Amino acid sequence: MKNIIIAVMVFGCFFLGLAAAHAQSAIDKANYKVNHASTSVDNAVESASAAGATIKKIGGLFKKKKGAKATKKEDLGDFNTLFSIEGITLAKLKTLNENVKACKDVTETKIKYSGEGVSKIYVAHKGSTENLLTAVEKSSKSIFTDKNIENMDDGIVEISLKASTDESDE
Repeated sequence: MKNIIIAVMVFGCFFLGLAAAHAQSAIDKANYKVNHASTSVDNAVESASAAGATIKKIGGLFKKKKGAKATKKEDLGDFNTLFSIEGITLAKLKTLNENVKACKDVTETKIKYSGEGVSKIYVAHKGSTENLLTAVEKSSKSIFTDKNIENMDDGIVEISLKASTDESDE
């Protein structure tokens, strides 16, 4: 009877050992799959991060520059002319705006100041941009001269008051 009990116990331990080995095998497989999935997710996150950095660099090439000068004539709305002035102080911008308002045929102005970039004066007026610029220049010699005008086209006048190395010729 002892032999039967011992045989049953040995046989039970054998089956219990097989069951434990099978369970351990299943746990190992699950652990491998979890580790593999985790590694795949880590790689995907790393790739996405690298792609995001690349897109950010490329996007910087096409981003609108702060205080961009040019504005299309079609974007002026009710205004005929845009004075785009780089490097002007707020005080000089206000003075220039008053000089523009004082010109004959000017009906309305609107200013936008940018201390770091390009400030703007939108002008509603009768007549041409060239005639308006001539009138404004006469009353604003203390603010800008012909040498400060970088571009003048129908509806747009670009002026730069930033100090340059050429100004030492004066």
